[in-house]
Amino acid sequence: MRAVFICIALLLIISCSNSLQGQQMPTDSTVNNFSNYHIIDSVKKLTANDFGQLFNTLLSTGTTDYLMLHLSYTRTEDYSALNYTSGYFDRVDSLAKIKKYKEALALADTFIFHTNPVSIRMHVSALKLAEILKDSIRVMLSSVMAENLTRAIFATGDGKSPERAFIVIDVGEEYWIMSILDINMETQSLVRKDGHEFDMIEYTDS
Repeated sequence: MRAVFICIALLLIISCSNSLQGQQMPTDSTVNNFSNYHIIDSVKKLTANDFGQLFNTLLSTGTTDYLMLHLSYTRTEDYSALNYTSGYFDRVDSLAKIKKYKEALALADTFIFHTNPVSIRMHVSALKLAEILKDSIRVMLSSVMAENLTRAIFATGDGKSPERAFIVIDVGEEYWIMSILDINMETQSLVRKDGHEFDMIEYTDS
């Protein structure tokens, strides 16, 4: 057994002190050429309009720059880094428990299309509901969104240092990443480095 650390940059608490003026914005294909500091700082240049354009591109073409879609959502009025236990999730779960799967999926879609299109948690919930309903098209759509949004997070780093921290946009995504990595958190602390702040998660690697 050994103790290792994973750093997850939570945009809510990050202090962006550097500028990216004159540098190209990172995309899915170029992100590995940037440190996570550059990606974090790039958020300052994003706007709600950027998110709207990226989401419209997704709707019209079936694809988009998922990394920028994910990050630009933080510039919208609907964004809340801590509101990951929205009443929508409880209502979707409650409907699913009483086997009102169609109603639950409709509510999940309302949340996705009108409040938070980049909610991995809700896309996963919709995926499970679509599987129960044997809606193959909806299964594919939810699977693609959940997978690409997750890949966008993993493209930002490996979590082994602040410079390569995973960049997430809400608390729920921290737990999502830890679940994928099969991490059982032992301690959590705030780390400040180079004008930025990170959550440092200590866990035991067996």
